[in-house]
Amino acid sequence: MHRRRLPPAKRIALALIFLAACASDPVDTQSWHDASYDEVVAQWGPPVSSSKLDNGTDVHLWSSERVPAVSSGPTVGFGVFGGSGRVGSGVGIHIPVGPAPDAQRCERRLYFTEGRVVDEEWLGAPDVCKDFRRH
Repeated sequence: MHRRRLPPAKRIALALIFLAACASDPVDTQSWHDASYDEVVAQWGPPVSSSKLDNGTDVHLWSSERVPAVSSGPTVGFGVFGGSGRVGSGVGIHIPVGPAPDAQRCERRLYFTEGRVVDEEWLGAPDVCKDFRRH
């Protein structure tokens, strides 16, 4: 069987993508383990919903959204460059095009036994969720 090898540029690109995925900073989904309900509420405010499981475990859900920042209008940039004894200048204008980006969401479901976190479920954009880790 003949295997086709990827060109070097594609192999490098794939390796970089793999390394970036490995180097990402995943959310520590157990960062609030053993925290009290009051500690969590002090950081995140009251939950959006609460329920109780058949075994008596309290389940509370927190949800947060963040809209990525967008430029509110055109921007202008200036630059000066030179080389080989010549100097030049330039002006650039940036005008955002298209719809605004969607809001990014992070939902945290924490399970409490006797007022302490015993389990956590995190769902959402890692860039948003990482802001809710316990420090």
